[in-house]
Amino acid sequence: MKKKFFTTAGILSLLMFMACSDDQVSGSPIDDNETTSSSSAPKADTKSSSSIAIDLKEILTLSTSKTDSRSVGLTNIEIYKKENAVKASCPVIPYEPDYSGIIGIAKISQGQLNMAFFGRHLAANIDSLVINLSKACTGGKDDVNIIADSLYIKGNSFNYACVTETEATSIDDVEKAFSKSMDLSCKIVNEAEPQEQPEITLPNKHDPKADPVVVDTTVNTLNRLALQYADPEDLSFDKHVMAYISDSECQTNQDSTSSYPYPDIDNNIYPVDRKHISSCFPKTDSIGHFSKRDKSCKYYVVALPLNEPTGSVLTKVSSDTIMVLQIKYLDLSFDTFTSAKFLIEDCENIINDRTVLSSQSVLSARWSNGGDYNIIYSEWFSESLLKN
Repeated sequence: MKKKFFTTAGILSLLMFMACSDDQVSGSPIDDNETTSSSSAPKADTKSSSSIAIDLKEILTLSTSKTDSRSVGLTNIEIYKKENAVKASCPVIPYEPDYSGIIGIAKISQGQLNMAFFGRHLAANIDSLVINLSKACTGGKDDVNIIADSLYIKGNSFNYACVTETEATSIDDVEKAFSKSMDLSCKIVNEAEPQEQPEITLPNKHDPKADPVVVDTTVNTLNRLALQYADPEDLSFDKHVMAYISDSECQTNQDSTSSYPYPDIDNNIYPVDRKHISSCFPKTDSIGHFSKRDKSCKYYVVALPLNEPTGSVLTKVSSDTIMVLQIKYLDLSFDTFTSAKFLIEDCENIINDRTVLSSQSVLSARWSNGGDYNIIYSEWFSESLLKN
């Protein structure tokens, strides 16, 4: 009997790895009207007798050496005989933190075939990828009993897992169908055209020689920082931004001891306790007196991935997107790397587990004409804090 493929974004969160301290997450059948994902994967019946726990660490961790490896089209295949497992991957960008590609692992254990896939920073349509990968779970057959499966999508990244009953006793029995499905997914990923962003240059309405812009930086406010890149009507920080700093060590509420062996989904928006704000933004905390602010407000640190130094202005905070403009200094490349961080105050419960970070690279005509490059290494805070 065909079983239902159910999606569980935000309900079961089967693959939200960081959410479970014991590296296990639970999935259970849900009604059709509870499904929140827009995935168009096939749907039929579900098991409803009990909750199913999938040990992701067990599936995704390979503790022995590979016994064989080969390529199937664009896909790298590795066999792990001692663990009855196969791993397939097709990285587009192979290194963290900008890993892009798909990795899948299949293991046979106690009459079950366990599979887990994740894709990171993909230009391809994720629904198409998951529909294709779901065929690996059943081997393309309709009479396979799917014990549990789940999908979690955030931005252009996803996690997908499935557990099925199987009569196979050796990974060799399922490796061919698994590799074929992965290779087709890898072709989809590699053929997808990244969405090109138009190049933006922030205007300078002042002659740098006859009418230079002089910014008073005796008090490091966000308005004055943005003014060094462009006029307020062309560029400003979102009102929820309380502070900016570069290369600060921050103590957030993230689980820094996770044993998950692969890149997590876009972990760059972190909740932060009020008592830890001073560790990230010492000057801002001394001015803002956050312990006395509205108790209903929540605070987040938004951290840009490690990259070449740029000016950074967080221009938008919404439930779906946090937007940052990364402003190049002239058109130069640097040998050093840095990570900009922002402090967000959210008193309206805007930010949620679906909020993603987006960025756009721009040029600043004003900053490129003799602007002070070192401003990006200072701490800047919101003018609103001075009114407290």
